[in-house]
Amino acid sequence: MVDTQKLNRSLDLILKDFIPDDEANQHWRDPNAGHLANIKFEDKPPPYIVFIIFVYLKKYSFGGQWEKVNWEIPIKYKNVPMMLAHKKFGFQILTYSGVPKDNQIAIEALNKIKKAIPIAEKLIQPTIKSLVDSGKITISNDYYQLRSRYEYFRNEAESHLLNNEKEDFDFSSFQDHLTALNSWLQQKNKGANYAFAMIDSYFSLLEHVLVLIKPFITISETETELSKFVGQYWGDKYKKLFDITKGGLPKVHYDALYEVKERYRNIASHGNFEKGGGSFLVHMPHIGAIPMSLTQNKSHFTFSTPNELEFAAICSVFDSFDNFLDSASMTKYGMLYIKSGNHVIFDDDTKSTYLNAMKSEKDFNEFIEYMEQQFNDALNMDW
Repeated sequence: MVDTQKLNRSLDLILKDFIPDDEANQHWRDPNAGHLANIKFEDKPPPYIVFIIFVYLKKYSFGGQWEKVNWEIPIKYKNVPMMLAHKKFGFQILTYSGVPKDNQIAIEALNKIKKAIPIAEKLIQPTIKSLVDSGKITISNDYYQLRSRYEYFRNEAESHLLNNEKEDFDFSSFQDHLTALNSWLQQKNKGANYAFAMIDSYFSLLEHVLVLIKPFITISETETELSKFVGQYWGDKYKKLFDITKGGLPKVHYDALYEVKERYRNIASHGNFEKGGGSFLVHMPHIGAIPMSLTQNKSHFTFSTPNELEFAAICSVFDSFDNFLDSASMTKYGMLYIKSGNHVIFDDDTKSTYLNAMKSEKDFNEFIEYMEQQFNDALNMDW
């Protein structure tokens, strides 16, 4: 249990030499006033935590936004006027006089701020959790980063598994062909490793897409908190977004993805052991060691002796689901947005904006361009 009173007392003690600058209008009337404190880049804290400390927790007044400035907080530290600011190139401290002594005092003030950060983080956590649970978050769009990883491993697996034909074996030159055969097997084993990496990468991409596409699908808001949704098993996410109880394509694709997951990825990620003892070989008198699951055994396929048809089938499962996402009425707009590279905002107001823009592909593409401009303006602080 967090002792809020104790934390606040500790924060007050660290910040005891800080007060709001009640003469800010006099000190900072000129927009060019102030002298930039000489602070090393690596010593600067993230701007947001400084704002949390002084505005959210200590209730200081602040100004902004204007050209290349996100916010400014006028303070006094040991009675020396200073301006804490978040500008285009990061966090800054400006001193009013600019004398060398004040620069040293600014560095001292910065060190006190940094000491306050761990306490401030604990105090603000309930607010952060509440905002996350109500969807007031943005999630970075890493679609192309994850997609390129998947495509790299897939291309390498295909190159080694499907484009590496074994030469005809000729006993007249046994050593040469034995060397060629070993080389062929090595290439196949490389293909096996790339194929497993491809499968892992696709499910990583799938997890990312299932989260990013969520606000573009009209679903009940009685679901679990968003933070829990993000941490759920991919299949549970899938079932919340697509009603597979009614059958149809969502169920077909779920079953195909589940089969790949269970048959290849899970076995590989659990030491090549199947669930429920499926990898056990039972000693049967007069027969020998046989699979416990008999003909239902799935571990006959291994990439050490790969079956090219099964690799192609896995790729087909992935391609088919990708095509479904790109074409289905409930997901095509979300995929257009995700492929634009824009980050995804999850609050209810923005979600309504997303849904209202889905009148036509033309309208939605215009909306995507508008959002891209908004993100760029915020990045450049062009208010």
